Amino acid sequence: KAEVGYLIARPYWGQGLITEVLQHWTDWALNQPEIYRISALCDIDNPASGRVMEKAGLSLEGTFKRYGIHPNIGDELVISIVMPRPADKMRTEALQPDSFLKS
Repeated sequence: KAEVGYLIARPYWGQGLITEVLQHWTDWALNQPEIYRISALCDIDNPASGRVMEKAGLSLEGTFKRYGIHPNIGDELVISIVMPRPADKMRTEALQPDSFLKS
């Protein structure tokens, strides 16, 4: 398993830098035989970060209530990508959830 997180200074927001890096890193990580799952946390009040993760192929898995402290105690979205087991492949292809973060 692997977990990913990132921080970027405000002057660099909205330039697609993290999106590009996360997409490349996710592709690389999933090609490692020992990595079958990538997960990340996203502040529920930061939908832009969730969209970055979504563009890299991750999708919403759940919510941790009152989990993060930054600067106040708040909820965190659990966003993951999991490589399916061969037996799960047909089931996974049939379940294509809608985007969990609306613009």
